[in-house]
Amino acid sequence: PDEGCFPDPHRTYDFPFESIKDWEKRTIKIQEWGWVDNDINAIKHALINYGPLTICQMTRRDLDYYSTGVYMPSLASPIQRGHVTAIFGYDDNEHCWIVRNSGGENWGEEGYFRISYQGFDELYSFIYPFYGGTGILYVDGIYGNFTPDVPKLEIIKPQCYNTYINGIEFSTIFPYISSIQTGAPRIYGDITIMVDAENTDYVEFYLDDSFQFKDESQLFSWDLSCSKGLHTLEVIAYKNDVISKDVIDIFIL
Repeated sequence: PDEGCFPDPHRTYDFPFESIKDWEKRTIKIQEWGWVDNDINAIKHALINYGPLTICQMTRRDLDYYSTGVYMPSLASPIQRGHVTAIFGYDDNEHCWIVRNSGGENWGEEGYFRISYQGFDELYSFIYPFYGGTGILYVDGIYGNFTPDVPKLEIIKPQCYNTYINGIEFSTIFPYISSIQTGAPRIYGDITIMVDAENTDYVEFYLDDSFQFKDESQLFSWDLSCSKGLHTLEVIAYKNDVISKDVIDIFIL
């Protein structure tokens, strides 16, 4: 289903979540999928025959500081987490794969990074094997409802890994504090929640599952006011009888 059916909660742990009603009508489907061997020629063959490949990777801390060039995992940099990205191409002159990340155009090389062929070696544990496979997947025979006529929305302020002081945005300087969720935006003082919404009649704002505000005018926004601590902010967009959601955890200082 599209992201409005099952939004990424930006949390560091799993929790019960139920998709929205009638999500079955908003699905993209595949005929088949399979693992690709962690071999340069096999990966190239799959790219040419199937297109971009999903990879399940183990992310080291040094990748968080990537900006440009050909990345080579450092064994001295600790593995922080699992992550999913997609190989879009390769460059034999630079001996590297071209990979799309999910950090947006402001991350890396306009949302992409290049990683050395050598970085896929078992020594570096970059590709994490799943269920007997390599962690590199192809899909084939994609079909279904690619562009469902539904609301599309995104919480654009606050953003994960950022800190806000009276609405002014900064990158979080010390993200790894045990008492605060790593990715949760830290908010001090006043802030206006901003939402980018399309094909939408109105939006509703919820805090910790409690209704707060309904906005029927573009640009959709809400002036946040709540107690200190961790909260869950949820936005629901409506178009006739169809809804979409976005959700983010926030930490109030």
